[in-house]
Amino acid sequence: METVTNLVRNLSLLLLAAAFVELLIPKGHLSSLIRLVLGLFLLAALLSPLLRFFEQELEIEKWAEELLPALGTQEDYAGQGRELAAALEQKTVEDYLDRMEQQISELARGQSGVGGVEVFAELDGEGRPERLELYFWDTSPSAAEACLRNLSGQLSLAEEKIVYQILSGEVADEGEREIRKMGKTE
Repeated sequence: METVTNLVRNLSLLLLAAAFVELLIPKGHLSSLIRLVLGLFLLAALLSPLLRFFEQELEIEKWAEELLPALGTQEDYAGQGRELAAALEQKTVEDYLDRMEQQISELARGQSGVGGVEVFAELDGEGRPERLELYFWDTSPSAAEACLRNLSGQLSLAEEKIVYQILSGEVADEGEREIRKMGKTE
């Protein structure tokens, strides 16, 4: 913006100076020559900033040509983008699976007679539970069976796709630690 302001100011001053010089020169064959010289001077004043701008643009292009090979090719960026997208998708699926397992665990804990439960789920291609593993502690077998039937109905999952194990006493405490370890490594 500053360049445009300077250009307009300089051209205005030059036009005023040219008009003043034209008033001072006598009429005759020299007046047309002086007008030509003044016109060329004004044209040079007008074109000078434009030429400087294009010169800078050419320098930017030269700089870009030197820098671009160091940055990599479009295929490199596309490959990196695909890798990043795959990693983000994997992280999203893992987060989704963790939340789903927590929600199923809360559903199971809401059943009467269920003490503690740990849930591991496998998803199908559309993100729905395909198989569930439930590990109960402080839970009776009848409460575990009722929980299995309830979850099967709520998740529209065949009962054969849900497996469970009941842990008891000290085994439950040790089993809970082992189950949590397995869940983090799978």
